[in-house]
Amino acid sequence: METKQIKESQIAFALVASVVAIIEYIALTRIILKYDLLLFLNIHFLVLSGLFIWISYFFFAKRNLRFPVLLFIMTATTGFFGAILCLIASLSFSHFVKKADSPSQWITNLFNYEHSQDEINEKLAYEDSNISLSNNVKPFQDVINFGTMAQKQIAITKMTKHFLPKFAPTLIKASKDNNAAVRVQAAAALAAIERRFMSEYMLIEKSLKDKPYHDGQWLKLAAVCEEYSLSGLLDSYSVNTMQLKIIKIYEAYLPLNNELDVKIKLAKMYMWQNEYDKALDLLATIVQSDKIPSDAVLLYVENLFYLKKFHEIRTVIKQYCDNIEQLNLGNYDDNLTDIIQSWKSKTNNIVHLYH
Repeated sequence: METKQIKESQIAFALVASVVAIIEYIALTRIILKYDLLLFLNIHFLVLSGLFIWISYFFFAKRNLRFPVLLFIMTATTGFFGAILCLIASLSFSHFVKKADSPSQWITNLFNYEHSQDEINEKLAYEDSNISLSNNVKPFQDVINFGTMAQKQIAITKMTKHFLPKFAPTLIKASKDNNAAVRVQAAAALAAIERRFMSEYMLIEKSLKDKPYHDGQWLKLAAVCEEYSLSGLLDSYSVNTMQLKIIKIYEAYLPLNNELDVKIKLAKMYMWQNEYDKALDLLATIVQSDKIPSDAVLLYVENLFYLKKFHEIRTVIKQYCDNIEQLNLGNYDDNLTDIIQSWKSKTNNIVHLYH
């Protein structure tokens, strides 16, 4: 449609440029043959007046003014020769438009990678057999972006069946696909996943109706709430509601069940709620032990950083690294240990920076 409109406007411009060129040529011959300057100026003025009226029409009709203004300027300054140049430019541009891609198509082609159907099918087959082990959502993203309708529907089915929070953005994007069938299936998949979470939540909550908070079944409800809050399917208000529910469960559970992993989970929830002081107090009881869990150290140091307690960061990191050097038993997670040790060398700079 865009190319057709450009072609039509160029035809009109070429016709007007031809008429202007002919009239200007006649005026030019009058001044050459009869030295009639007044007649030449009158004709030239009438031509410019006609072009001005044409430009005014384009202006009020909110059409493209580039070519009319170009013709007006060229004719006003160089007369017949300007009109001829505009005519040549119009014909050249029309020829170019027939063969060239539109600017949007050109940009798309510039950055586009052609995904073959065999490649997309291979991605689907691979992800189906490795979905429980893979942390890569890109194969499904490629299918939603470049696959056929059938391939997109297969991908949506697999993401729904093996749903993980990382699939949520891809499913949401599929719900806005150009194809109506894909949109409907993606919307139905999102609704089914939400129903799955809610039914599991309500089933566990119903079974806990008469059970005290120290019962271990409450941790199952907290796990469902945490998974649902991280699913990427909820708005910020619903996420906040779920997190407050989890905090309430953990706070009621801990007094009678002093479990380390529950303390760490509760500290993480406090951090998500920006309650860093509460998280710090809870984690302080953990990091004082001889064997400090790596994830607890990371959370503790992160809380200290948010609270700008940089001297304490140095103390905790030194204690942690000393334990590693003394034990050297591989009881600490290698990745987390590397992070802490890299922090150790940078802590002095942080302290000097903020104090």
